[in-house]
Amino acid sequence: MRQHQCFKFQSAPAAKGVHEWLSMWSELIGRTTSSLEWAAGNMAFHGRMEFIELSHLKIFWASSTPFSVRRVAASPGVSFSRGIKVMLQLRGKTSVVQHGKTVELGQGQWICYDAGSPYEVINQSDFEQITLMVPRESLAVRHDVKMAPLFRAHGAETGLGKVFWDFLKNVFKESDAIDPQCESSVASAVEGMLMQLLSTLSVVHTPTPVTQDVKSLILQHINDNLHDPELSLESMAHALGTTKRTLHRAFVHENESISERIWRVRIERCQAVIEHASTDWSITDLAFSHGFKDAAHFSRRFKQLAGVSPRAYQAMTRQLAERPA
Repeated sequence: MRQHQCFKFQSAPAAKGVHEWLSMWSELIGRTTSSLEWAAGNMAFHGRMEFIELSHLKIFWASSTPFSVRRVAASPGVSFSRGIKVMLQLRGKTSVVQHGKTVELGQGQWICYDAGSPYEVINQSDFEQITLMVPRESLAVRHDVKMAPLFRAHGAETGLGKVFWDFLKNVFKESDAIDPQCESSVASAVEGMLMQLLSTLSVVHTPTPVTQDVKSLILQHINDNLHDPELSLESMAHALGTTKRTLHRAFVHENESISERIWRVRIERCQAVIEHASTDWSITDLAFSHGFKDAAHFSRRFKQLAGVSPRAYQAMTRQLAERPA
């Protein structure tokens, strides 16, 4: 096992910092940056990158200020890393683009994509991510794993997804204490659990009309009752005359739970109010009018999903509005 390595980037100019970041990443996985294009803003670059190599698996735990990176089409002399990337968004917002499709990732969501094909990763805000790189050979005998259905946002808060990501986090944190003789076995356990997860998600289910009807009722009820601080799975089941199990079943193929949908839509509504209001709302009024019971909880949720605090979002929106056209 390669020793657990940690690299910090402090107050570097944006372009220089991102270049050094990608150069270090490429060196750790054994390729050049010649097939990469990147962009960064004008702010100073800050970042932290931790890396371990567990047998044939490579794992990064990284956080930084915003930037985007694009892997361009193959050209002579450019060697693409072969395999897949599985990435969990711990903080911030990120977009992943591949084969003409864009997937938006928020906190607690993950994606699987082909590292050997052109792609673009756009980190829209300060972010924190865990990325697992698996060699192509691991997929060669797994005919039950299909890449196309996997290129979407998956939840990591429940079920096998939570079990896998919690396990991987603990393996990473305890990597220095893993006996070298056990390294291969631990890597096999990580890969085996991942392949089972990917296999399960590769099956495309067609929702039944009944399920679709219940889902429509759920979404309508959420939209109509966002202002209600008592809105919950329990209150929704009572109002719709059904059970929590039925609601769960209707939402099982979504990328988030019903509770997560409620919080996300509330924050998105708040963002829209901030963006279009002629005057700044107080944080307390904004919170109470959208179903939050206190301003502190609202601020925490807002920052988790938007990447910045409500006040910072107000300031950013005001600056954009005052900028000359």
